[in-house]
Order: sequence, then C-alpha cells, then structure tokens
Amino acid sequence: MLAFLVSAICSIAILFAGIPATLNEANKRHVENGREPNAGVSIIFSIILMPLIWWGACLGLKCFWGLTIALIVVITISIILFLWNVYIAQKSNRE
Repeated sequence: MLAFLVSAICSIAILFAGIPATLNEANKRHVENGREPNAGVSIIFSIILMPLIWWGACLGLKCFWGLTIALIVVITISIILFLWNVYIAQKSNRE
C-alpha cells in the first residue's frame, strides 16, 4: 500500500510538472510551422498509466533490494524527472 501511494504521488507530481513543458514545446512547434499556437495535452492516459508503471517498478525493485531501497530509488528518479520538467518549462518560457 505504501509503495502504491508513493508511486501515485510521485507520478502525479511529474505529470503536473510536465504539462507546462509539453504545452510550451508543442506551441513552439506550432509557431515554427506557421500555425496558431493552440496545442493541447491529453493527460487521461498518463493519470491512469503512470502510477501503475511506477508502482510496478517499485514492486520489482522491492523483490531485489527491499521496500526501503525501492522507495528511495523511485523517489529519487521522480525528483530528477520533476526537476527536468521544470527546467524544460522554464527554458521554453524564455524562448
């Protein structure tokens, strides 16, 4: 249960950090191709699949190294992806 909660929280944080980055990049591509910047992002599959993928990764790691190490690995990778999405969003805002 703890692995699923941590996985769900981490994946939702990554998802919501990635939305502005994806929108900015897609709108930038629209403008480069001479179209109106009105890109959208579909998040329904990510809301369903990302927690399950992170949970599966956590359970897989738990089999080899235990729950504590699995949670540390999942949280560390989530923080890295979160910060990367924030960096991409900030970078594309400047352009």
